[in-house]
Amino acid sequence: MNPAPPQARAGTLKALRYLALAGVLLLAARAGVTILREPCVGVADNLDYWRVARPAGIQVDPQPRQGSHVVCSYPLTTPDLKESLTSPSLLAWLVTLPQRGTDGGSLDLRRIGTVYWLASVAVLAAAFFAGVNVLPLLMIAWVVYDPGFLLFFNSLYADPALIVAQLATVLLLGLDPLDPRRVKALALLVGAAAVAGFSKMQYSPFPAVLLGVCLLALVFHCRVPSRTQAGLLLVLLALAVAAPLHFVYGPAPRFLDANNYNATFGGIARVAADPAAALAALGIPEEHRGRKPKDYFAADSGPDDPVMPALRRLSRLRLLSLYLTDGTALSRTAQAVHADLGKVRTHPRGTFTRGEGGRPSRVFRTPEQFSLWRGRLLHRIPLWSLLLLGGVAAFLAARAVRSGRGRWTAGETVLLFLVLWSTSQFAVAVLGEGFVNLHQHLLGARLGLDLLLVLVLCRLLLLVTRRDAPADAQVGQGSAKLPGL
Repeated sequence: MNPAPPQARAGTLKALRYLALAGVLLLAARAGVTILREPCVGVADNLDYWRVARPAGIQVDPQPRQGSHVVCSYPLTTPDLKESLTSPSLLAWLVTLPQRGTDGGSLDLRRIGTVYWLASVAVLAAAFFAGVNVLPLLMIAWVVYDPGFLLFFNSLYADPALIVAQLATVLLLGLDPLDPRRVKALALLVGAAAVAGFSKMQYSPFPAVLLGVCLLALVFHCRVPSRTQAGLLLVLLALAVAAPLHFVYGPAPRFLDANNYNATFGGIARVAADPAAALAALGIPEEHRGRKPKDYFAADSGPDDPVMPALRRLSRLRLLSLYLTDGTALSRTAQAVHADLGKVRTHPRGTFTRGEGGRPSRVFRTPEQFSLWRGRLLHRIPLWSLLLLGGVAAFLAARAVRSGRGRWTAGETVLLFLVLWSTSQFAVAVLGEGFVNLHQHLLGARLGLDLLLVLVLCRLLLLVTRRDAPADAQVGQGSAKLPGL
């Protein structure tokens, strides 16, 4: 059979681009309808809303069956941004300003969700007009608008700030912000890092990871940054230092005693081949090494617990070395991380209101959502998530070795960021709180892994379609180097 003539192939590829663009618009519109639906859907409060709500002046009270059902409206109180200022609490406070009146007013949760949704749409639209290729844009939108991520927009958690910032970061890196002609893209990238880094203690390493990726990309590109670029990278360096300090020593919310207890008794003590020896290596007194591997609250611990003086001296570097030198602990950790990443749900909380959810609470799903299809296709592959990370890391290492030949592109920089960010989040989650609430603590890593998966698929498809397509008709035409069509 003779291959189709170049003009026919060009027409087919052009039609595919239009279909992909229509898909992006459809997904964005569907997401908007979901955010604004009545009754509302979102992610229920598991007693963490207060971190964003209290400084923004939003009154959140405990509910029956906490974490099972969404509440759509909250009364407003006096804000106090100095108490625990973060990027999500600042946004929530700004959203409440039009609703504040002499009687206090109230906040519909969907107002915050609409702001995050509009921000995500603006990011996608800006990326399209800047030249990002349509197919990876479609696949990225498919991931971000999965209900597992989208419904966080209708919540008072810090996670939606990370989701939008991570979306912007991936697309901006695809535009090659380290090119001297794209200073605005680099400035926006620094802004996205600030939003993510100051959203939550767990996400405070975001600017540091991004800075490391930018520096490595400059080396692999064999580029010397301009004076303006160097200034923006110095700002990113300042954010990389300031964000963690803000949560450890500043006014942001922190729970260091609980974190240390969970990392020890809810972490290494659960997976080590010899838990008592591991606890001894961490400096835990002998009389406390036989404790049951429970979390801080289940163990009814507190600031006066006699084990706390030892836990407050906990070294995360020492803890990391225990995981890396204990094959049993490493294997059990990998299995636990993969098991949670492989679930269709991104968190264990309810998503419907009490009237619509019933008992037990139902979970909002759509037939086309990314996580359902990912689960159906990959659930039979053992440890596929870790194999994906390892495979992409090996590919990037090979590309870096050959970067002197001009083989490193912005596409590789995107993949490098997603590999390093996802891996760092595994470490932060496990070293930070062990296996306590691991499912919900892997949200940032899961988003990175899902984006990595679809971009790798786009890259593979690119290799197939570009083999025979004429140069002026290739899907993926545009200035961006995002790894896809």
